[in-house]
Amino acid sequence: MLPKNERLVASSFVFIDTLIILISYIGVHRAYFGNFNFTPERLLILIFTIAASYFAMVSIGLYRPDRGLAQNREIQRLLWAWTVVVLSVGLFAFAARIVNGVPRLWIGPSAVMTLVGMMAFRLSFRMFLRNARKKGLGTQSIAVVGINEQSLHLARHLAASPWKGLAITAMFHVNSITPDQRDHAKASGVNSIHPLDKLSTYIDQCRAEGQTVNQVWLALSLTHATKMENISNALEDSSVDVCYLPDSFTLKLIEGEMTDYG
Repeated sequence: MLPKNERLVASSFVFIDTLIILISYIGVHRAYFGNFNFTPERLLILIFTIAASYFAMVSIGLYRPDRGLAQNREIQRLLWAWTVVVLSVGLFAFAARIVNGVPRLWIGPSAVMTLVGMMAFRLSFRMFLRNARKKGLGTQSIAVVGINEQSLHLARHLAASPWKGLAITAMFHVNSITPDQRDHAKASGVNSIHPLDKLSTYIDQCRAEGQTVNQVWLALSLTHATKMENISNALEDSSVDVCYLPDSFTLKLIEGEMTDYG
């Protein structure tokens, strides 16, 4: 996501979804009834659909500012949310005893058209983001502390996936770095490699040059817990977000996949 406009984009999704509902339901109404004259029952259904859609999307996390969901998961959640909306509308119409005043040949096609419109909008938006990020727009700059197999793999992956909007611009080694590790880092597009004690200087220098470092990722094992805490404390008053990138062993501990530790 374009970092400075995340909340604005999230709000625009609410507006666009509402617009899609209005266009779909009013358009199908015009095609089916031949006019735009909504009866009180149909108008009530339209208002309820908009409200139910908003609450369903918010509840399932589709209007979050960070929008960190993968494409497949977002579409899956959209399907679930819209299914809940359609079922809620049906129950509401039955409970309000207005079923007879709301033809299924209006409700059904309107609901399908709305879902297709919402899916098309989200897929188009992702395509726009990918193209923008390939050109460097909205890309977040990341400094990685710890040069190891995991961080080098991540650097290669992000270098090959510019549409993700994440770019590792510098890496910092704790003790030393081997020539092989340096070559792998440079092959991934990371040419700025420094010892850890240069981290704060690098961040300040980037800020002075107008090239902000958005995040610092700590790719260290738990044996460096004290060092990681010191880094977090040192950057506490800066505008940089500090994130912990667990190694495979720690990841298994967190997920509860290991039963033997000794």
